[in-house]
Amino acid sequence: MSRTPICVVALMVMLMMFAAPSSWAAVALLFGDEGGKVAFYNSSNHPDSEEPVPLGPLSFRVDGNEFWVADSVAGRVYRLDGNGKVLTTIKVATGDIVLLEDIGLARGPDGAVTSVWVLSGGKQEIAQFSPDGKPLKIFGGRGEGPGQFLQIHRIEVGASGRLYIADKGRQKIFVFGPDLKLEREETWQWSGFCLDEKENLCRLLWDDKAKVTKLVVQSPDGKPVKTVVLDIGKHSDPELWFMNAKGEACLTFVPPEGFKGTFKFAACGANGKPVLVTDLKPPLAMNRFIDQAAKGSLFLGVADYTNAPKGDFKIEPWSAK
Repeated sequence: MSRTPICVVALMVMLMMFAAPSSWAAVALLFGDEGGKVAFYNSSNHPDSEEPVPLGPLSFRVDGNEFWVADSVAGRVYRLDGNGKVLTTIKVATGDIVLLEDIGLARGPDGAVTSVWVLSGGKQEIAQFSPDGKPLKIFGGRGEGPGQFLQIHRIEVGASGRLYIADKGRQKIFVFGPDLKLEREETWQWSGFCLDEKENLCRLLWDDKAKVTKLVVQSPDGKPVKTVVLDIGKHSDPELWFMNAKGEACLTFVPPEGFKGTFKFAACGANGKPVLVTDLKPPLAMNRFIDQAAKGSLFLGVADYTNAPKGDFKIEPWSAK
């Protein structure tokens, strides 16, 4: 029996590795209103608009080899494979004012996505859909009563089934139980928030007296876990994105010299001291422009909504170095 030389086998393995689709490969969607593209709102298609910033997709999420994208202006959500092929299109909302603000993925015990929650800014509603696009639940509405919102902005879905929803208009994070009953509300300063691996609620609070930003961590039922001062020097507009695999708080902020097209991205350890600080160029404008995959890989939204329909919307791997 003849044998293939070891060097040839190694070369074949390398070629297979480069040819195989990767969970950290970039994906892209062209701008446009038709299916499979992402809609936009700027001076080219709305020359009389008074909208202060151009609009396009406002959020995306990473799920293994797949990506979920909020096609915010068109009121739909795409599920894409690792090559950018549209697997599912979920029609969320219609009307003159739609604007999907954020999306959150609910997962089962095995980590598989069981549903997607969508924040619809037009009617200030939160809707749940199955992975194949079937409507499941909807609640909310505009107002200041229990379970109502003024300017929904961000959502996280806990393993317990709880929903954590940030409202910029009311400056609160609202925590809903699996039955969608409001359990509690927490003060929020437009500074991002996330859940750690234990579903603890992590948020940032500015201490005006001490002139420092603090990381405040609470258990899913609201009990204090810890408060840590972040040693990031002078800054403004901090925003917490996620806790990484090492338990470090990952956030962005504007440096003392002001915003000049880039934020500072920092990862702070348990003692609040940064173990890494680097530059990050965000797109204008997204509510969630960075996400963390299950194994810790980072992805960044890249787009220029001002010049659409030129160019495209990309989700690219990003390394915090």
